[in-house]
Amino acid sequence: MWLGMLQNKVKDTELRKLVSKRVADYLSSHNYQVESDVKITGQSGIEHIFDIVARRNDGFTARTMAVCIILGSNQEEESSSIFNFANKAFDTGINERILIAIPKLTPETRNLAEKQRIKVFDEDRLEDLLITSTKRPNRLEGMNNISSREDLIKALTNLGYTIRENARIKGRSGISHVFDVVASDINTENYTLGIDILKKQPALELQDVALFDAKAFDCGISDKVIATTAKITPDAQQFADAQKVKLIKLNPIPISTEESAAITTAEEVVKTSAKTESKNGKPAITDLRQSPRPEALKLIPEVLARRYTAIPLNIVGNTLEMAMADPSDILALEAFSAHSKRRIKPIPADAREIRESIDFNYKGYGDIEKYLSRMSIPSEITDDRLAIDAAIDAPLAQALNLIIEEAVKARSSDVHIEPNEDRLRVRFRIDGTLQDMMSLPITAHRAIISRIKILGDMNIADHFHALDGQFSVNAGGREIDIRAATAPTVNGEMSVLRLLDKSRATIELSQLGFLPESLEKYNKMLKVPYG
Repeated sequence: MWLGMLQNKVKDTELRKLVSKRVADYLSSHNYQVESDVKITGQSGIEHIFDIVARRNDGFTARTMAVCIILGSNQEEESSSIFNFANKAFDTGINERILIAIPKLTPETRNLAEKQRIKVFDEDRLEDLLITSTKRPNRLEGMNNISSREDLIKALTNLGYTIRENARIKGRSGISHVFDVVASDINTENYTLGIDILKKQPALELQDVALFDAKAFDCGISDKVIATTAKITPDAQQFADAQKVKLIKLNPIPISTEESAAITTAEEVVKTSAKTESKNGKPAITDLRQSPRPEALKLIPEVLARRYTAIPLNIVGNTLEMAMADPSDILALEAFSAHSKRRIKPIPADAREIRESIDFNYKGYGDIEKYLSRMSIPSEITDDRLAIDAAIDAPLAQALNLIIEEAVKARSSDVHIEPNEDRLRVRFRIDGTLQDMMSLPITAHRAIISRIKILGDMNIADHFHALDGQFSVNAGGREIDIRAATAPTVNGEMSVLRLLDKSRATIELSQLGFLPESLEKYNKMLKVPYG
């Protein structure tokens, strides 16, 4: 083996140069433009140096690959090199990362590299790779001659890709997704090109691209392509550009007069439906409150729905239809897919209508509005009378208890109750971020604030100073200590409730994640009575 022989005859610096040259020659033979010891400035403004950077555009995708070479290091040096390489690649936006380790990495450092999405080639695998001498064309000669699935597959095959049609891939969420074509690069390990061919619909919409992007993200597809004969809408093109989905316009085959008339009719339907969209481009869903199906609501918890301002509507086969304020939010699509174990079809909708639908459909929040509607306290009541009624009104007490229970279920640390001009805004702080959870009738504002003041032993008649108090409640069988505060705002008093769940407040020292030897040292120190 040439690498083993070289290691015994040359120094590390010379070996690095020889390995670098062989790798560069191999990549050049596969039509990459190769540079060695390349300096690239990252998004942070820091200049990084890579052993090798290789670029290639084959007409389907433009690829950039960074290569790092490690020679005979110990485990600590290997780990440091891996972290440094991963950070450089991330800062410069390079997703394809190749690590060449001579002779080989330890199992621990190999696992570390794979977690950093780095493909590792040790001595043996590198030799197997470099003996491959396949030569491919420089790039595809235009897209004008591609008009069908067969033309597309032939072009990919000529470029040296191995092809799988109707490929089923299991994603990280556990869901199996089907791609019309999956093309693998035989010369680059683990590189896959996912392709869907969409020809039947008259227009390619944003939700079509978002659905494809979500399944490609779940399956870890390297590059994404949609081939279509349909008209591409501006929103779909913008989303595809942002998510790096390549859209290929297939050159349509001449069609008959009857087929042309059918397509024209379909396009008219699309235009007609587009007229029903609102001015902000969101389609008008008739009565979003009544649209969600009970079986769909069970798949997505209300906390997740509120976090991403979305609500499940219906289940069609293995697809869950979701009304979303931002259908291009790939993280939301991935979260919904992972939780529901289904493919997600996003449907654009107005954010305010979605929040109202969530309030109406999810049981806990619906009950809050139900109790508030039964409240017998008039909005024009005096402070003295309000103090009495707020203390004895059962529906008001139940509504506030439900708000706190929902906050505890969502593992919220704070509840913000804030009056707007026409609604009472309730927000939960979850994982450090304030999230809109419900919008209540403004008529309940004074009563809820007064109820909080009574529980916290605050002055109910003082509306112009910040006040503090505390009380405890039982929420779902758990004792919750609450620190309450009120403060005046332009629209009236607001309140913030800090929640402390006693069942989660105390944990053992051993639960903090110390190594056994460190835990033993701390236990010994804690037993020392002084010093």
